[in-house]
Amino acid sequence: MDEHRPLDSLLPQLSRSEPIPEMTQGPEVHAQVFEVQLEEGHEWLYSIWREPEQLTELDSQLRRLLEVTQLLYLSHAADKDNPSDFIGIRLLVFDQLSVGAIRVLEGLGLTRTIFDPDAYRNRMTSLENQAMQAGWSIPLRPQSVWHAAIVQPDPALRGPLLRIDSKLRDKLEENRWGEVPGESSRLLAEQVKMTFGVSIEPNRAGMDQIDLLFLDHTPTSFRWMLPSTFKSVCDFVGVYLQANHPTRVGWAVGKKGADFPAPPLFRVTSAKGPRMFPIGAEIVRWFVLPTTESEAPKTLADHIDDTIAGL
Repeated sequence: MDEHRPLDSLLPQLSRSEPIPEMTQGPEVHAQVFEVQLEEGHEWLYSIWREPEQLTELDSQLRRLLEVTQLLYLSHAADKDNPSDFIGIRLLVFDQLSVGAIRVLEGLGLTRTIFDPDAYRNRMTSLENQAMQAGWSIPLRPQSVWHAAIVQPDPALRGPLLRIDSKLRDKLEENRWGEVPGESSRLLAEQVKMTFGVSIEPNRAGMDQIDLLFLDHTPTSFRWMLPSTFKSVCDFVGVYLQANHPTRVGWAVGKKGADFPAPPLFRVTSAKGPRMFPIGAEIVRWFVLPTTESEAPKTLADHIDDTIAGL
């Protein structure tokens, strides 16, 4: 008997999630994500009921969920009261993971950490309810807990970045992203000039300044970004493309009243015909989600030029 987990030892079936009879089971990687407010800041909370049969499914489902979480958070309307103090990603797993699954989680920048029943009481109650709705009966405690800190900006830079994002949010409340092409990047350039005394033009030098001030190149880590700044950087890319590439750029505007915000998206034309350029999703992949050591140093302008060359 395991003296630390007596119930699990007496009732082995309680050590992993089990399907609830006569209910349809939802995906093993749960699609619901919680925003959890802690004393030190907010975290995103994810859960896995069972390890999927294929490791490729575990990797693709969790990677996609992480990407969608960040993309929706960053794409919300300017007037939404979004937290700006996200400090981490946390994952609770209610199954004994295989060696391959552990490598998948580690490859996504997650590190195993301890489970404290008292600290997790409210979160466990929420997850128990979610699991039941998804057709799963989960054990009294997860088999493992995984965590990744979100890399924070330098303290001297954090204050100015927060103020810039706040100014952008205040001025962008009236229009959705793309309704007035170039509006948010113009406002961003004004704020950079006022805050840092730097002029930004839609050229390579301007892109490099955007990269230096607002984008984090830390490898294998989740990185901090703010919604209004994110949308303004995406807008600036469109202005840069129009000024420096032989292509026409259209800003795709999402429908009013949609349940979820439309991520920044361009329609571009090239010698190969019209193409969709999901600039919002790409920025998330390049500068928010963990990236490899070899990809991390690549600048925003390099990414954009390489992408356009491949369209």
